[in-house]
Amino acid sequence: MIEGNPVRALERGEQTELPSVLYIKAATDVALPRPHADRFICAYRRVVGGRLELQLYEGRVIRKLDLPVKAQAMARIIEFVHAELDW
Repeated sequence: MIEGNPVRALERGEQTELPSVLYIKAATDVALPRPHADRFICAYRRVVGGRLELQLYEGRVIRKLDLPVKAQAMARIIEFVHAELDW
């Protein structure tokens, strides 16, 4: 698991082609604490030189269908994809 860990692969400087990333995260996410997310983001940008945008939201982003934050997150995803496709 250590060898295949994406963050460690980036930190080792393994070169690979990676896409642009929109990283949507709840600010209070306990499953992936902010320091771990920041470590991945830093490694991705440094090693790959890729575009990675972090979008933080308060509360749970995806699980509650009726929350305004979900609509905001979905709109941000659509905007990101359209920009990547150059529409």
